[in-house]
Amino acid sequence: MLTIEGIFGDRTIFFLAEASFILVFILAYSKEKKWFAPKGSATLTVNRGEISWQGLVMVYGFLSLIILELISTAKHLDGYKTAITILDISILIYLCFFNGWFRNVIISVVSASKNMEES
Repeated sequence: MLTIEGIFGDRTIFFLAEASFILVFILAYSKEKKWFAPKGSATLTVNRGEISWQGLVMVYGFLSLIILELISTAKHLDGYKTAITILDISILIYLCFFNGWFRNVIISVVSASKNMEES
């Protein structure tokens, strides 16, 4: 039987967050390797400027803080926290600094937030 504690408990939330993170990694990796791109599609190369790298570092710091907090507060992970932390931070480093598709997503979100007009 589903209960509020079962739905919103640490175990469920951690599992959903971890599954989402792994799915984003698989999507980013497949986009980077162009597994589903049409044959003969054009490619572009870009050298990131200092401002872009600052945005990437900022997002990496923010996401790593969230990931580490999720892992450290989940009591059911005792005995596995180090392995999960190493795995998740390694994936995050790959996504933020080595995966071009994910970096483009980060830069577009940061740029959109900087260009928002406020009332």
